[in-house]
Amino acid sequence: MDVWDVIEWSGKVAPLAALVLSLLITGVLWRLGRVFASQTDVHTLRRDVLAWQADHKQAHADIAGRLDRGEARFANVESHLAYLPTARDLQDVRETMSALRAEMAAVRETHVWIREQVQLLVRHELNEGSDR
Repeated sequence: MDVWDVIEWSGKVAPLAALVLSLLITGVLWRLGRVFASQTDVHTLRRDVLAWQADHKQAHADIAGRLDRGEARFANVESHLAYLPTARDLQDVRETMSALRAEMAAVRETHVWIREQVQLLVRHELNEGSDR
């Protein structure tokens, strides 16, 4: 077989090969058409995804705003907490109040004693004044 015989043979087989190849490609495309989504489904899905993205962006912006406000409130609370007394400060106040209670009891006893003494002196003066 020489080159011209191969060319002649391929000229006879080429239309048949093209037909078989066309049928094969058509069958593959038909089969793939059932496996993959249609363009309508893809466009519908794309529209839904874009709508979801828009909603998601808005929700993200809302959450970011809430987070910023929360951080500002937290910073405000934190700045006020610096001025509040600690547990040790409150313990010191309790101890001081206990000491003050003890001192007030002593002052009260002294006050009662002084009042009694003043009453005795007033009675004595009144009794002496009535004797005169």
